[in-house]
Amino acid sequence: MEGRDGWRTQSLTVDAQRAVAAMGLTKTDLRKEAQDDALSVWDIRTGERLRILPAYSDGVDAAAYSPHDGALLVAGVGGGQGRLGFWPSEGAAALREMQGFPDLSALQSIAFSNDGRQVLLGGGQSQQHALLVLYDLEKASVVHRFEKLDAAVMQAGFSSDARVILARLRASAQLGKKQASLEQPFRVWDTEGFRLLSFGRRPLPCRVNAFSFLSEGTVAAMAMEGLAEINGKSRSAGWIELWDVQRNKQVLALARPHENFFVHDLAVSKEGRWMLTASGQPNADPRVGDCCVRLWDLHACKVVREMFGHKHPVSRVAFVGEIAILSADQSGELRSWPPPTPDAAS
Repeated sequence: MEGRDGWRTQSLTVDAQRAVAAMGLTKTDLRKEAQDDALSVWDIRTGERLRILPAYSDGVDAAAYSPHDGALLVAGVGGGQGRLGFWPSEGAAALREMQGFPDLSALQSIAFSNDGRQVLLGGGQSQQHALLVLYDLEKASVVHRFEKLDAAVMQAGFSSDARVILARLRASAQLGKKQASLEQPFRVWDTEGFRLLSFGRRPLPCRVNAFSFLSEGTVAAMAMEGLAEINGKSRSAGWIELWDVQRNKQVLALARPHENFFVHDLAVSKEGRWMLTASGQPNADPRVGDCCVRLWDLHACKVVREMFGHKHPVSRVAFVGEIAILSADQSGELRSWPPPTPDAAS
């Protein structure tokens, strides 16, 4: 799929069992007209667009496939109003809307529990209106509303062992500015009593651009961005850490701070060996750590493949089982790459 002017990729979610992907776009130029195909479903094997879901013609904020029945839950804007609802995996494109959420246009994150029976909904426009809710889909009721959020929730998720919930917060563009969402860029709760375990306190201001849990336990790969000392000078840099969020402890510095290394998204494969990173910096040379998809071997702790071809910074990446690697750049261009093989590390 080619990119388009005035829109950018906001979400990319896959159903590996059916080998389909849903990509949602949002406006970067409010003067642009609504587009019925702002949310499309694609067949990964053939590259064919299977469905257009026109209810979000003004933009998609978040989307995720349910591991329970393959239905697609989407938050976005259509016809000037916020919408949150399920699209069935097969059959007619009939939207089943969810009710009871006051500001649907502020949702930024959707994450299902491992069994698909509960969903985390996160977002908010400001500190006063920050939102993180755990919703039970079978009972159609709110299980818990999380508090002590100093900024809007940009991403939330369950650990692989379902013991903790992790949420990353929106951070100011001014990395040198002292504020809570930079010094404490994420929150961690347990899933039994929803006890706050950690504020994610950091020694220096930074932001978490993305996270993805490893296949076991409560360790997450985190793409960080902040001020770091490089060659004796304080520089704006990016790096990747493996972090045990339950214990609030760094496990490994996978990639140390680098000026030309800004990761916008990452994804860990289901079996836990491989990781994808999406990077890019506007108006930079795409061959100097930018506009690139990287495949990491987490066992060897190194990059084993670099995939160039995007002309804009890459903003979303995903594994589609053993079928393919997907990447989407900020312009809305979607690309497919060969999956990792057992000998990729060599």
